[in-house]
Amino acid sequence: MKINELLEYYLCIKINNPRTAKNYQSIVHLFSNYCHDIPVNNINYLHIKQWKDEILQQASPVTWNTYLRHMKALFKFALKKKIIIDDPFADICFSPVYQKRCKTISHGSIQNIIQIISENPEFYYPNWFWLMVTRFLYLTGIRRRQLVYIQWCDIDFKKKRLTLRGLGSKNRQERDFPLLPSLIDDLHQLQLQHKKTGYYKIDSQVFNITLFNSKYAGNETNENQITGFYKRFAKKTGIQVSPHRFRHTMATNIGNHPNINVSVLSNILGHTNIKVTQQYLKKNLGSQMELLKLLEENLTIKNKHSE
Repeated sequence: MKINELLEYYLCIKINNPRTAKNYQSIVHLFSNYCHDIPVNNINYLHIKQWKDEILQQASPVTWNTYLRHMKALFKFALKKKIIIDDPFADICFSPVYQKRCKTISHGSIQNIIQIISENPEFYYPNWFWLMVTRFLYLTGIRRRQLVYIQWCDIDFKKKRLTLRGLGSKNRQERDFPLLPSLIDDLHQLQLQHKKTGYYKIDSQVFNITLFNSKYAGNETNENQITGFYKRFAKKTGIQVSPHRFRHTMATNIGNHPNINVSVLSNILGHTNIKVTQQYLKKNLGSQMELLKLLEENLTIKNKHSE
């Protein structure tokens, strides 16, 4: 069995999500350049090492780890189904990843983004749509994938809440999210714009740019179109902005408040592990300084006794 045949078998049995299937197909296609058409039983450490070295020259350790995670799952499946005798990926280690600070947008920059979009309708057409998207991303902290999965039936205007679908969520869990009054107002206006086009349906996509700008291909907004807008905006204005930076910024701003309830913030962000949420909490340097002073005082006392 060749690797493409193994992948087809694996996707048929194990994977239901089209996005996940596409990721596997892309990764296996990259690896197939190194193992060519040899049977999966003949793939060995040397093929993997060559692939790993090439990937790490061009991409980050995070990218390599993502690729490796997919390949480990695929070959573990092959071993379980007795398609292969030994798993060449079993002992391959993940690359160390060093935690960096989350990239955020300053408060002034967020205000500038809103102002620039407002004052330049010819560049950001229709600017009312992108203003709504910008406010929604920042004031909810949801991911771009969650944004494009929202349908009108997911919004409860009376109870002022949104149901985030499991299909669009990273952890595949459906959950409810409270909506601020300003976002409810935006959604009412967006709903009116949908109805004007004649394409409003209860199960249609909420943030659908293709209804209002014919330059966007397809029948619905996709993740790349959301990212592409902010990439063009960043290139034109010099303000470093992306959909995920809105999420980091929202979480950091909330996390900087004193006496923040970490559990509540974790629920807002949809984290299943509260340790992930803790990266957004403000590090109290004042408290750290007080503890360090105790060491200094202790050292001073000892020096006086020794004199």
